[in-house]
Amino acid sequence: NLQFQAGSTTGSATGTWVGLSRQFGGVGIQLQGKQRIGAEKSMDWVFGYEQDSSAEQRQGGGSTSGVKNSSALTRNELDTAINKDYFAQANFRLLNDFTFTSGLRQSTVQLSSRDDLTNGASSGAVTYKATNPVLGATWHALDNLNLYINRGKGFETPTLSETAYKTGTSNPLLTFNPNLLSASSQHIEIGSKFLPSRYSRIDTALFRIKTDNEI
Repeated sequence: NLQFQAGSTTGSATGTWVGLSRQFGGVGIQLQGKQRIGAEKSMDWVFGYEQDSSAEQRQGGGSTSGVKNSSALTRNELDTAINKDYFAQANFRLLNDFTFTSGLRQSTVQLSSRDDLTNGASSGAVTYKATNPVLGATWHALDNLNLYINRGKGFETPTLSETAYKTGTSNPLLTFNPNLLSASSQHIEIGSKFLPSRYSRIDTALFRIKTDNEI
């Protein structure tokens, strides 16, 4: 991805460019099962592990009329993001009328930057951690009607692009920002799922989400 940015002066042909070269990958493994508990009760469960990584080579420099200048780079760094997540969830079916859901996810996310231009002066790293639960219940009121309620928490870290700059006195500083906070959210939802016929479906939901530290 190569982007040319216009100059701040009206009518100026002088600007800057930013180039991003990104590689990413990941791996995940999970184990799941289902078993009966007594004559009318059952449980299905799943637990697993996920790991993902993204490496982004970020470069920048001056430009004139949408063409790179021959001058040296003003930015050259390797930004990386790595997440490691453990998760587990179990669904309990009690009699034929109710299903209860419980789950937990533990997340660790590390963002880092290696400055290859100014001998590491703008390098840095930050680690975010969170454990988020979820609880839910479903009433199978009819063969074609379910009523449910879910409650849970969420977690979102800043992106590599958001951590690539700090606030300066007049312009953003081209340096890694480890001071951004991760966003956390609390969710609650109630709703219904109705199948009035083979050819139609009606879903309704009422939800509320409260988020802190959103960027």
